[in-house]
Amino acid sequence: NMALSTIPKDSIAADAIDGTKIADDAISEEHLDATAITGSTELAATPASTDELLVSDAGVLKRVDFSHLDTAGLKLISRSVNQGSGSSSAEFQGCFTTSFTHYLILIGACAVETNQANLQMRFLNDSNSALTDSNYTFGGEFNDAGNNTVDEIRAIGSDSFGIGPSMHNADATPAFYKFYCYNNTPTNTGDRPMITGTGIFHHEAQHDPRMDYFGGSYTGGNHCAGFTIFAGSGNISDHDIAVFGIKAF
Repeated sequence: NMALSTIPKDSIAADAIDGTKIADDAISEEHLDATAITGSTELAATPASTDELLVSDAGVLKRVDFSHLDTAGLKLISRSVNQGSGSSSAEFQGCFTTSFTHYLILIGACAVETNQANLQMRFLNDSNSALTDSNYTFGGEFNDAGNNTVDEIRAIGSDSFGIGPSMHNADATPAFYKFYCYNNTPTNTGDRPMITGTGIFHHEAQHDPRMDYFGGSYTGGNHCAGFTIFAGSGNISDHDIAVFGIKAF
């Protein structure tokens, strides 16, 4: 048989040429079409840490896990938004994982339905049950600007963190909070997850701001895999709450 330098295209049956007839390194950019990407199934979500991408490493094609690209900054883990109807709580189940040790929790807005109710927080275990044991200790200060008073907020052996005291019940005057949570190993019962943060809300009836700062830790010896935000009395209504994982490096 004689090797042919040209072959009439009509002589080649569809799908007759396989990988054994294509030389190594023969496929270059001129043989690729955009449909190699646009024609593929859309992921439509943030890639998982084990999803793989193709990169050129100094001219050599290699695959890389997405986890190596997502190395710094904030990563949105979960968000709860409710407008209008009341709910007993806003739960963030399983948000604490081994991917992060530091978390940022933003309460962009949160209103209580019962006047003077406290805004509170509890951890959830790995079965998504609230940890209601008396192992929350916290402290801080509450500043009532309108009445020019400063009061301590503190408790030892409480069944929850008190993060927003004596809130006014009005959807038009929700609370805004920012706090950090350190949870080194959410599967380690010997760990001591801690929170610290600040907050503010406007008291509509008395037309003045109320501010507080706080910090606390949980020492119940349970897996802390998530958390819940709730009112000390009644429901929370409008809210927009998000939790982010923090990777500094």
